[in-house]
Amino acid sequence: MSFTTTTYQREFPGLSRLGLYASKIDGDGNCLFRSLSDQKFGYPTEHEVMRGNTIDYMRDHPEEFKGFIPVNPGGGTRRNPKRKNTQPTTVFTPTQEEIDRVWEQHLAYMAEGGTWGDNIELVAFARAYNVNIRIYVHDFAYNIFAGPEDPDREVLHIAWHKWEHYSSIRNIDGPHTGLPEVRVRAADPETEEKQEEMLANAPYALPWQIDVVSKSLPYLVDKTTIKKTLEEAKGNIDAAVSKLMD
Repeated sequence: MSFTTTTYQREFPGLSRLGLYASKIDGDGNCLFRSLSDQKFGYPTEHEVMRGNTIDYMRDHPEEFKGFIPVNPGGGTRRNPKRKNTQPTTVFTPTQEEIDRVWEQHLAYMAEGGTWGDNIELVAFARAYNVNIRIYVHDFAYNIFAGPEDPDREVLHIAWHKWEHYSSIRNIDGPHTGLPEVRVRAADPETEEKQEEMLANAPYALPWQIDVVSKSLPYLVDKTTIKKTLEEAKGNIDAAVSKLMD
């Protein structure tokens, strides 16, 4: 069974060096929770329960998430901005009533099956299930932590595709069904040295990082400003978002 010729493998060239591949997950709007279900239980069909538990956690801990839900003038929500600001950003300060209304709209929207999850839902899931999540993006990976460092905490591995899709990570050597039992293969010294050099020289503001920061802000900010802020934060997304919201 060959994985090197698949579209998924071409999109994630670094995975095969780690002995991993991105397995196929249905793209029906539930792909995030299907992928997490496959990682946690070994099959994707628990996605509805996991979505519900994630939304329940957000509802029970609004102080952790409400500030990251975009609110437009009049109380509308902006989840995926399609235009770029070319003028200086005018900060709109919503009323508490507008914030509360959009928050409830967001929870109701996300509770519906077939609704795409985002970075906020990943953070909520990690905290609800007390797991860390490692997200692979092309030739890089980043982590979402459930809380303070804990070497015994379970780690789930998923891939984010540039065409806005998530899939579950598995070992090339299997198992290809059931619990993934992900084993990240250590790279040989030469490959490891090349990867460290690549990471050392990598920009702090990659397109996916800029996109995540943009979606986390309650107002539109031009990409140049986001890029500069990410560079100042040395690629730390949380620090960049916090600075832009100050």
